[in-house]
Amino acid sequence: MEKVNNLLANKMKREVNLLRDENRKKDEDILKLKYILGSIKELLNIDERNIKINLKARSEKPKYIKNEIVLYIHPRHNIKKAKVLKVYTEEPNYYFYDVILEGGNVKQTIEDYLMKY
Repeated sequence: MEKVNNLLANKMKREVNLLRDENRKKDEDILKLKYILGSIKELLNIDERNIKINLKARSEKPKYIKNEIVLYIHPRHNIKKAKVLKVYTEEPNYYFYDVILEGGNVKQTIEDYLMKY
């Protein structure tokens, strides 16, 4: 009888260990899935921001033409007089401009940083 009890106890220990291993593996899988889900959410947020930017339609014609005098608005709110040297129309979402600022610096910029003089 003692031998049978030992065999049953050993079998139960193996079963308990197997269940613990299965639960540990499930917990690891859940953590992996949560990590993947978090990564997917981040990607979706990035794509959502990109979509909002890309939906901004550009006008049919550029606002500024070659040799036009404009104001260049630097991102730190410095405003300088500039002259349009070249208009790039290849980009489907916005126009690029080469401008020469007072003082001789040449910059490439988009319409958002320019305004009529």
